[in-house]
Amino acid sequence: MYSANICGHQMDQEFGYYHVGHDNASPEVQSTFTKIMGMNGHLDLSEQDGAVFFDSVSREWRFEKVTKTTSVDDVDREAMLLRNKFLGVEGKIIFDSDPEFYYFGRITKIDVSCEDGGRLVAVFYVYTQPFRMKCVETVVSAEVGGNNAIGSKLVGLSNLYMPVTPYITTSAQMTLDYTIKGQEYQVTIPAGTTVIDTLVLFGGITMVSVYGNGTISFKYRQGAF
Repeated sequence: MYSANICGHQMDQEFGYYHVGHDNASPEVQSTFTKIMGMNGHLDLSEQDGAVFFDSVSREWRFEKVTKTTSVDDVDREAMLLRNKFLGVEGKIIFDSDPEFYYFGRITKIDVSCEDGGRLVAVFYVYTQPFRMKCVETVVSAEVGGNNAIGSKLVGLSNLYMPVTPYITTSAQMTLDYTIKGQEYQVTIPAGTTVIDTLVLFGGITMVSVYGNGTISFKYRQGAF
């Protein structure tokens, strides 16, 4: 049986609950449609810069307790315990069945009931961000040049789906060449940590040519549906 960690609390170990069922609710695409005067159809203004954005999602996750009861008092006590601990709390939700990712959201409602056979059931209603996020950030590092000589390195940055801009840390000044959605860029950055607004990683692999002498690393957190 699988459980979950909700806002830092392991549900099976602390409360005896296991996760049952799966909520695969989809985020909705943000859209703002306007009529195209003198033409057929509508124009989606939300895509004017070529990007697609998503709304947060209301989700329901169902948990069942191993111990059984038929007492109304037990149900009430359980409801008060869980509500006092979680209601209104915002944080990460990590399922044992999917330990590499977390949802981030706020718990908006908790219902507790006693079902057939005395099973205690708790349903958590959570308003989450649209993407599941990787628990561990992705770090891609490379050595460029060497022996006090300028060199070049081709670095591949893999990303799942959610657009993300990496933090770039270099030991010396370096120049980066890359292409995003058909647009070519060349940017020179100083030593230290930098964020380049135009270097946005979409789904797939983005190739970046790095010129300089030293070390470079790209750090970013991937997200997916």
